Amino acid sequence: MQDEQLLAIGTLAAGTAHELGTPLNTMKLLVDELLLQQSDGNDLKLLKQQIDQCRITLKQLQITANGSSSETYSSQPLFVYFNQLLERWQLMRPELNTSISYADSSIPAPELKFHPIIAQSILNLLNNAADASPELVDVNISWTKTEIAIHIKDRGKGFDKATIGRPFYPINLKGWG
Repeated sequence: MQDEQLLAIGTLAAGTAHELGTPLNTMKLLVDELLLQQSDGNDLKLLKQQIDQCRITLKQLQITANGSSSETYSSQPLFVYFNQLLERWQLMRPELNTSISYADSSIPAPELKFHPIIAQSILNLLNNAADASPELVDVNISWTKTEIAIHIKDRGKGFDKATIGRPFYPINLKGWG
């Protein structure tokens, strides 16, 4: 169990470092630009948002490292969880056009405990979609009594035929490291 917790924290740390790359790169570009010319203040506002995002991400990593069991995570309504997660992502990608929708469902939205690795995984998928399709990414969230689905649609070119033709081998992390 301890090995699984360490692996989970390691995975989260790697994802967090990946997630911090976008706002940090944005800050570097803005600072370089500010050094070259006078700014009207909008760049500084964007820079502040990116710095705030870095602080939120690091705080989440700290919370995860301190709490190792699902009992430490409080339940949240599905809408609250995904609205906060998507707002966080949009702060990281302010230039991106995004369409976010929730499916109409006769089933009330559930209230659940979400492990931080779930958020990190979704953010990584969203960032990959944004990298592939910087002009628009659509996100649709739906649920049934037994599952939640998040559909992320980008307008990227997709995989080439050589990549599609290669077999997929799942990675077994047992005993790794």
